[in-house]
Order: sequence, then structure tokens, then C-alpha cells
Amino acid sequence: MTNTKIEKQILKLLDELKGRDIVLLDVRKLWSLSDWMIIVTGSSARQIKAMHDALVSLSKNLKLHIVGVEGRQSYEWLLVDFGDVVVHLMREEARNFYELDKLWSTEIGLKKVLPDSDETPNSIDH
Repeated sequence: MTNTKIEKQILKLLDELKGRDIVLLDVRKLWSLSDWMIIVTGSSARQIKAMHDALVSLSKNLKLHIVGVEGRQSYEWLLVDFGDVVVHLMREEARNFYELDKLWSTEIGLKKVLPDSDETPNSIDH
């Protein structure tokens, strides 16, 4: 499965689970550890956990290896690392405090991606 299809599957799943403000970032030029970063807001620790559990199930279905997971202690900010794709599941308070969108968008284009759109990650604005 190509990275583009992996991202689309993850984006679609997060959208179906009512994740808010889903953002896909192309970090290939800035970060050697991954190609894509997805940031999504969850309304509660329970929703963050549900999104995490769904990502684990998706990884099993797609035979993807999860490199690591951080943040299961509080479910305020949970990071799921698929290697080429890193997913940040964040409560609104954590997202506003850390401002990852703003941090990364100072260097690269930032674009909200709708899972059902025909846009691919390569069409991100710069």
C-alpha cells in the first residue's frame, strides 16, 4: 500500500470518528523520521482513546506496523507513529497550548484535508 493510500485511510477513519480540525502536513523536507504528520482534535479523553483503538485496528487490517505510541497515560495528546506517518490525537486544550499547526506551518504549507476529496497529499499548498 502506498503512503498516499495509508494517509487517505487514516484521514477517512478520523473523520468518521468525528475528529475535528484534521490537518495533514508534508514534513518530508524538514523531518527525516517521517513523511507525513496528521493532527486531529478530539473532544474528550474517551474520543482520543476511541480514535487510537480504531487506528490500531486499521493497522492490523492494513498490515501496518506501529512503531510506537506515546501519551496513553492521560489521553490529552496521543501520538501514534506508523513510521512514514505520525498521527497526533489531541484534546483541544493541548492543541491550543502546543500549537503544532503553527509551529510546523511556519516552515511548510498547511492545509486541511477532507478525507472524501480527490486531493492527494502531494497537492498540499506551499
